[in-house]
Amino acid sequence: MTNYLKCPHCGNDEFDQTRSMIYDEYIVAKFNSHGHVEDEIIEESECSGEDSAGPYECKQCGWQLVNGNGEEITEPTDVVAAFVQAHQAQAKGSKAEDPMPHSAEPSDAGWHHLGYVTIDTGRLLLLDPVHQGRVDPGAGDGQIAIPGGDLSAVQVPTGIGDGRYRVEARSIDSPICGKRIAEIRVRFLDEEGNWLGGDPQ
Repeated sequence: MTNYLKCPHCGNDEFDQTRSMIYDEYIVAKFNSHGHVEDEIIEESECSGEDSAGPYECKQCGWQLVNGNGEEITEPTDVVAAFVQAHQAQAKGSKAEDPMPHSAEPSDAGWHHLGYVTIDTGRLLLLDPVHQGRVDPGAGDGQIAIPGGDLSAVQVPTGIGDGRYRVEARSIDSPICGKRIAEIRVRFLDEEGNWLGGDPQ
């Protein structure tokens, strides 16, 4: 099921956009004796490009997806960032003073089982799959630089060593894009320091 971004003002998930398109048309025509075209028939029409496009606008309340200069936002990463910023601004404006303090630490409730990760090196590497093969696993634990820019991965020792470790996730309902995973954890040892890498029962 697809989770759609929602308008920060009304919660609607449908947006309108006006586009001006350029078309190539292939026609058959006849000329009368005065040189005017008559009986023009369009045999084929093909879109050859976009001339211009306006900003996306909420179908319900008219909120526009634009930057600080009033220009339309279309790049996917910029779109998500705009929705996040708009939701945060809306939340700040709707809460004058919160009488109940909120903890920065999430509770232990809401964690659910995702699966198991098999470890044969005594280490776990957190890495975007697109960068596989570009990281030196012998670089040690902690943050590892990835060649090619401001890129990095993180490597950690897995408690006592190898095994199959349980991976859990905690999900939240985001007002921007629905239910999403907020954080994950891998349990290497229990609270008493016992190894948790055995085969699942």
